[in-house]
Amino acid sequence: MQINRSVALVGRPNVGKSRLFNRLARRRISIVHDEPGVTRDVVSAVVDDDYLLMDTGGLGMEIAGTPAMLTKATHEQVDFAIASAVLIILVVDAQTGLVPQDEQIAKR
Repeated sequence: MQINRSVALVGRPNVGKSRLFNRLARRRISIVHDEPGVTRDVVSAVVDDDYLLMDTGGLGMEIAGTPAMLTKATHEQVDFAIASAVLIILVVDAQTGLVPQDEQIAKR
């Protein structure tokens, strides 16, 4: 089976990308945690034999204690997902609302 459609979930750390990913995939694949920066690689799943869904690491915030090289690698993984997706969903925190980092991510 060849999947020609792909969807990338992108956004800041801890806005609910992994939770949404698990919900759409209908199973627990991505780790969901209150601590930001848990997802660093692209996690993917085929949904309904119809499209490839990709969960990405958070963008736009430096997380204390994370080496710069790891942050850079996470951003490269997100760039890969964005480049390969036919649809990009920007996930934002509904409680916080739209913040400048969200706008910067949307411009990517």
